[in-house]
Amino acid sequence: MTFKSVEEAQQGANKIVKEANQIRSFFKRIAPEGVNVDWPFEVIKTLAEVLRCQDMEMVSLDLHGVADKCPDVTAEQLARLLALRGDVPRAHVRDTVTHVLATRQPPRAPSHPSLFKHIKFNDRLLSQFALGTALRQWASGRNHLIQEADYPALTEGQFAGGPSSEQGRRGRARAGNAGQQSRRVCRGELRRHVAQHVARRLPPPVPITRQISITEFSVPHAVQAGEDADLHCKYELAAEESDKGMYVKWWWTPLNATSDQMHQLYQRIVGLEPVTIHSTIRLELLENDGIRLLNMTPADSGTYECEVSNIDEARAHQDVIVYSMGSGPQLNFSVAEDGPDEDEEEDVTVTCEASDVAPYPDMSITVDGNLISNVSENVEGPFDGLYDIVFNATVSKSTVDGAEVRCELFFKNDNISHPAYVDIETYNSSDGGERLGTCHFFVFGILLPALSSAILL
Repeated sequence: MTFKSVEEAQQGANKIVKEANQIRSFFKRIAPEGVNVDWPFEVIKTLAEVLRCQDMEMVSLDLHGVADKCPDVTAEQLARLLALRGDVPRAHVRDTVTHVLATRQPPRAPSHPSLFKHIKFNDRLLSQFALGTALRQWASGRNHLIQEADYPALTEGQFAGGPSSEQGRRGRARAGNAGQQSRRVCRGELRRHVAQHVARRLPPPVPITRQISITEFSVPHAVQAGEDADLHCKYELAAEESDKGMYVKWWWTPLNATSDQMHQLYQRIVGLEPVTIHSTIRLELLENDGIRLLNMTPADSGTYECEVSNIDEARAHQDVIVYSMGSGPQLNFSVAEDGPDEDEEEDVTVTCEASDVAPYPDMSITVDGNLISNVSENVEGPFDGLYDIVFNATVSKSTVDGAEVRCELFFKNDNISHPAYVDIETYNSSDGGERLGTCHFFVFGILLPALSSAILL
């Protein structure tokens, strides 16, 4: 059994890692303290990289990673893993495995339990998943459409799965001297004969249609830190489709993480009570497989995905950004005796800063509405998803003296809608650089209109 294409192998690898992460989350909750449950799943992730790799030149490096991580892995196990890709020639599989085992690093004292020494392959069982065996069994069930007597000189081992009963022995006896000539029938001709017989009698292919569908998917694009967010996912089955064995799951992939770092949040299997799984995100259950994320923080930003699976499956996902204005912005002024220009006029350094903001922020500084372009920027973070930002600009004193200086903090993400984060101040050089007036947006934009309304009443 192999994958049919590189894309199918990548999808299979992602599915393996995803399901492994789900199982790991479960064992982490039930394992006794001190038990390392991560090791087997780290190995699974390493194995998946061999299947996921697109560049054939890099496959051997991934195989080296498996051999170095797991000294007890055998040549047969590596060969079977590599052969799963379906795009590696058999001779190349053998040569690659031989090279990897010959050049791998000397094994160190094992620090983890062995995982591979007890893995055995039952070829008789595995052969049930091979297409050839399935066709032979199907043909045998159709009144022995392919008879062993058609090739009387072939032994049971040579015959591709046909009857090996008394019927075959009688056929060989009837063949007589013709058996010597029949031995020249090549294996390729036999396979073509089998395929022709089966293909003529196979039922026509049934078109596969997607029956299950997600009819309502509601996830906010942006959430302010400290607020809750409701996530909804409703599905619909076809009239003839049963919900037996169906399940609904919610997944979360952190911001800038890869698909193998996906965490499961919620699961409901038909007939069982829904459960929450991931412990670092606080949530509560809503009706119809909805969930409410509580008191969200910037660290909760990422991709949220709903998965509904029966025989088929349907998925929907949405990126969520949790934003925070933190503290600021805050303007400060200081006199710079030696400015960047060549005149003797004193310069003023304008500093605007904000802390604990998210997502990645941006700033602008204007003087009487004119944007200052020669600014220096320093952004630190993220720390738990939060950033600190400082903008500095040096301008001549005559430019800033008595002028309105405005600093605004904003986000480049268009999905984030928020009130203006602004600090507006007026610089007065005659008072030693003291501010003539301070206008934070909250004071003039919100508080004064409210007071005016109260006075008029």
